[in-house]
Amino acid sequence: MIGSRNGLSTYQAWYWNDTILTRNTPGYYCNGICEGKAPGAGITYNCSSTTVPLDLANSSGVIFAINLTMREDSTGEPFLLLTTLYSSAVNDSCVATLSVDTCDISAATVEYPITITNTTVTLNTNGFQSMDVVSTFVSDGDLPTAPEGTGAGPLQGFYDAYGYYLNANVTVQREQYYSGGSELADLFFEPQPVSYSNFTFAHCGLQWSSPTEYALNSLNNFMFRSALSAANGTEVQIFTVQRTSPALVFRSDYRYLVAALVFILVALLAVLNLLWGWWELGRRVSLSPIEIAKAFKARITDTVSDEFAVDGILKGIGETAVRYERGSGEMVGDDEELRHPRAKAPVLGEVSGPAAKELGNSMPNSPRRPSSSF
Repeated sequence: MIGSRNGLSTYQAWYWNDTILTRNTPGYYCNGICEGKAPGAGITYNCSSTTVPLDLANSSGVIFAINLTMREDSTGEPFLLLTTLYSSAVNDSCVATLSVDTCDISAATVEYPITITNTTVTLNTNGFQSMDVVSTFVSDGDLPTAPEGTGAGPLQGFYDAYGYYLNANVTVQREQYYSGGSELADLFFEPQPVSYSNFTFAHCGLQWSSPTEYALNSLNNFMFRSALSAANGTEVQIFTVQRTSPALVFRSDYRYLVAALVFILVALLAVLNLLWGWWELGRRVSLSPIEIAKAFKARITDTVSDEFAVDGILKGIGETAVRYERGSGEMVGDDEELRHPRAKAPVLGEVSGPAAKELGNSMPNSPRRPSSSF
């Protein structure tokens, strides 16, 4: 299956993670985001896990491995056995915990969780672990009794291609080193100190993350692409999807609009009422403080004509010294001294007030002539 031209094309598309496209015709593409489950040829599997210790300081052995083999069950049905082994933890005594995952893989028709956006099809890998199995089947090409020339079944195809690609076997060389590494072994190795204690990182930091999920997702992805390629656009799958289409939704409440326009109109009329008749002034006006003082009849501008603008007012006032009058809280000119003279302080030797009047009445202004009577 992998060795054919179509198989190699599908393998390359999986390896480079090429975009999966559907037809750009009604009924195939999605105007928005469509999520659903598409039935197709795939795999089903049952996995189990065990752990064993490995002393990194005093022994050597396999510390990371991925292996695919073809097997048969008690009834003679073929299945693919996936075995992964990896050091999942290392303690301060340099004893590693080896996790061993074994998965029995069978051919089946499953419902792939997919998302279609316009014409782009995306596999939802988060749903691979819980895909619904429609049915299982055994391909003649997977049977050990298949005659020569029979095309390979899906399991045999996986074994021929992925048995080589996924194969890895890493052994402990020394406490801090491993040998026989493959690309996958390097990709799943945990090199950062955050994954270890200080002692472990310095002496025996050999730890990996699990490659099991990656291997199973790779098989599912390849099977989905193979099913699309095998259909060659002649077989149509009809399935239900949930479409989500983003849209701009709003509702206009014209009552608020009318109320806002009424307030705006009232404010506009109030302003117009204050400014109405401005053209009758016969000159340009501004909000200069000088003109505002003239408009409010400041006494310092009494001698200036109302027809003057700022320049005319300043020329009319001229250079005038002003002072702040504390009693009235106003700025007044020097001529205010003449209009409101302050009380004159008494000079030594002068008498003022009622006492001066009484004194004046008691002093003779001129000698009196004696009176006589006849």
